[in-house]
Amino acid sequence: MECLQPPPPARPPAVTPPPRNPQRSDSGDDVRKVQSAPPTGSQEETDPMMAGRHSKLYQRRKEVEAELRNQFNLPEEAVAVLSKLRSRRSENPYGCPPPVPKPRISKSKLPPIPKPSEQQHARWGLDESPEPRKAEAKDEPPWWKLEQENLARRNHERESHLAGSEEPRSAAQDAAGYVQGHLDRSLHKRPQSWRMRRPEQNGPADRWQSQASHEAEGEGFKEEPWQAKAKELEEIAMAHRRRHEELKRRRAQAEAEYDAEAREAEDRHQCGNVASRGKHSQEYLRELRHREEQRFEEMRQEEMRKLQRDRDEARKRRQEQEEWEKEIRRQFAEEAEHLRAAQSKQQEVEEEQQRQWQEGARRQEAEREERRRREAERHERHRARQAARRAAQAKADQSPEPPRTGQEQVPPRPECRNRHDADPRRASSQPPTSPHAPPRPAPPPPAPGRHESRSHLRARSEQVFRESKKFSTGELQAAKSSAMRQLQSLKQNPSREARQKGFKDLLRMWHPDKNPESSEIATAVFQMIQAERSRVLPK
Repeated sequence: MECLQPPPPARPPAVTPPPRNPQRSDSGDDVRKVQSAPPTGSQEETDPMMAGRHSKLYQRRKEVEAELRNQFNLPEEAVAVLSKLRSRRSENPYGCPPPVPKPRISKSKLPPIPKPSEQQHARWGLDESPEPRKAEAKDEPPWWKLEQENLARRNHERESHLAGSEEPRSAAQDAAGYVQGHLDRSLHKRPQSWRMRRPEQNGPADRWQSQASHEAEGEGFKEEPWQAKAKELEEIAMAHRRRHEELKRRRAQAEAEYDAEAREAEDRHQCGNVASRGKHSQEYLRELRHREEQRFEEMRQEEMRKLQRDRDEARKRRQEQEEWEKEIRRQFAEEAEHLRAAQSKQQEVEEEQQRQWQEGARRQEAEREERRRREAERHERHRARQAARRAAQAKADQSPEPPRTGQEQVPPRPECRNRHDADPRRASSQPPTSPHAPPRPAPPPPAPGRHESRSHLRARSEQVFRESKKFSTGELQAAKSSAMRQLQSLKQNPSREARQKGFKDLLRMWHPDKNPESSEIATAVFQMIQAERSRVLPK
């Protein structure tokens, strides 16, 4: 017994790479959660509609389909019978489902963040650098500056309203100081390289001292790119500082005007009539009450409209579900009817085929009985002829013959010659008898069926073969016609499995080993059936 070689080492399982997400977490949980390939045969792979999340309506429809399939006794494996029905449909099971209302999801769409326009500069380290451009002094401040101003103004107004009219100046000053502190922190200069001193330690005169010394040398001095870039940045910073100072001045002026207007409004309010103030307050309260009632009424109406919309949507979904259930029930009933019709037709075809096979088997049995009867009659006739021939031979051997001359001697028959040759006394050294000696008596005839000579057996087999050849011509045509009828009945069977099974049974029935009494006819019919295989079982 040969030893089996161990199998080769299996390949390691393919590890699923992590998703390409730009926002990576610092923790190692994402790395630890990376597993091997997902298991096959999951519900998402088997059912294309189960991929991802699905609603309760879809789950309910799947349950209804399962209940209807059990009710109508429709197997899921009946694909061959219902192939024509399913070929007219789409890939999704049971066609396109009715539209389902999407959930109301309010996505917050934020406006895109504006990007500041950047000026194109030459690359650092190039000899041919463009001349430093002056910073464009724009009249309007950038968008982030406006946002800071708006936020500072809102904070200032909120604090002034909360604090009251007792200390308006202190609140405004605090807000202005708060905003000024933030602006100062936002405009803090960035520290320079470690090779240079800080800006507060290095003045403009010291900063450009080396450049001035080089410029004083003559026209041959060529400004470095980093020096041009530094000069350009310095000009931008100076322009920004000037704009910042202008903004502070405008803000202080606006705050002063706002404080003056607030004081004037407070004086007018204190100097007004008390009665008119009460009257105005009552009207104001009534107006407020009316506005509140109107707002509550609008809210109630909106709630009622929302409830009505929800009811309408629920009724519409319920109606769609009922219509879908009716339609799917009708489809299941049609499929069950088609399946029953196909099964009944298949049963009729099988019964007809069984009946034809039984008739063919009975006909073949009758033909075999007829062949056996004819063969038995032929053997009887042959046996009678052999017995008559042996009797005539024995009688001729027993009757004495007159002596003949040498010219009139007849050569002995082959049987006698073989008998004389086989006689051991003839082969010995005994002298031959004279021709005038009386003939010896013939030996007794052998028993019928035993001790026959080879010549008799050869003659008998040749005669039987000639008779069987003459007899098999009509039987061969009858057998071929019977086999062709069976092949035609097989071709009418719609099922390929049934045709294949019937073809195998037909080959087994006409095999030469199954018909030893007529092997020549069975061989010819078997070869004919094998030649018809491609027509009965097309690929």
